[in-house]
Amino acid sequence: MKPIIYVVSLLSILVLLLISFPKELEEVPEQAIARWTGYRAWHPELIDYNDEIADSLVLLAILLTLGSSYFGLRWSTEPPKHVSYFYRDGSHEIATPTAGFNLLLFFYISLTGMAEIFYWLFDVGKLWSVTGTLHNVLEIAILLSLHKGGKLKSNLTFVWLGGFILLVTILSMKLSWPYDGIWFKIQGLCADYAVIVQFIRIYFLTRKNLREVNDEQLPLNTDELVIHSTSKNKISFDEFFPDSVSHPDQLILLILASIVHLIGNIANSIWVRSTLAFQIFQLSYVITWPLYAYYIYVDTHCNGTFQQKRIYLPDTKRWKVTCVTIFIFILSIGSVRFALFVQSL
Repeated sequence: MKPIIYVVSLLSILVLLLISFPKELEEVPEQAIARWTGYRAWHPELIDYNDEIADSLVLLAILLTLGSSYFGLRWSTEPPKHVSYFYRDGSHEIATPTAGFNLLLFFYISLTGMAEIFYWLFDVGKLWSVTGTLHNVLEIAILLSLHKGGKLKSNLTFVWLGGFILLVTILSMKLSWPYDGIWFKIQGLCADYAVIVQFIRIYFLTRKNLREVNDEQLPLNTDELVIHSTSKNKISFDEFFPDSVSHPDQLILLILASIVHLIGNIANSIWVRSTLAFQIFQLSYVITWPLYAYYIYVDTHCNGTFQQKRIYLPDTKRWKVTCVTIFIFILSIGSVRFALFVQSL
């Protein structure tokens, strides 16, 4: 009975939120013109906007994202020194190494860097949305991977991802201003919120399970690779980084990265004419992607406090997944509703 009550309650909140939207927007801001293409952008002219400062921030974000992509590729593809494993909470499934998840994080960083480059060239709009959708689909892929126990081996998964790309692209092209921008913002915020919620659930679930299991009860991982350099004269960037971590505190890096990214996205959504909000959004990129890359390093190169670095994933009972999904919609649509309210003041 409780699952039904939870689902109905969340659905009621979502319906009330949707009803609160005005049937017609009172004042639609005029679209800005993209500097290089002359196309209409998904935002109005910014107040006190300075091209030189903006380009500096965008360039900084691009450089750090591309640098994070390079190290993410290196750390996610070379043989790991220490292997972490995904375990499904309350399940007897075979543990899955986190290598695939780390590789998804690398693609996530890389496609975001590409989207940032195209943002500088095209500005945010219908043309840019093609690359922006790839950024969002990687967030969906990460969520599906965690939902499937750290794997993406189902053919149906790729059907879902392809369908998501088509849906977002078609609606972004067909809808007129400002509904095209609002649609893209809502689906992007859904993915951003979902990633945060999932990372937080994983962190606290892992802490809970590790408290209940003594170190002696965790089996030694015979498949774990511990690689030492055979050359004393070889210098590696890895020597500047730590070699141990208080497991599962490395998961906090994922939480922080996703929260910082969301803060930048929300600030830029609520104060659409604010140059400061735009700067906060760009600075969020400067922080987010190095954090994700550093997580890959910690996961593959640092030994944990336990004999095996286990990461516990939430169970996938249908009613729980439904509740979390509706909750994500409430957060995303609520953020856009709040943004419209602020802009109407």
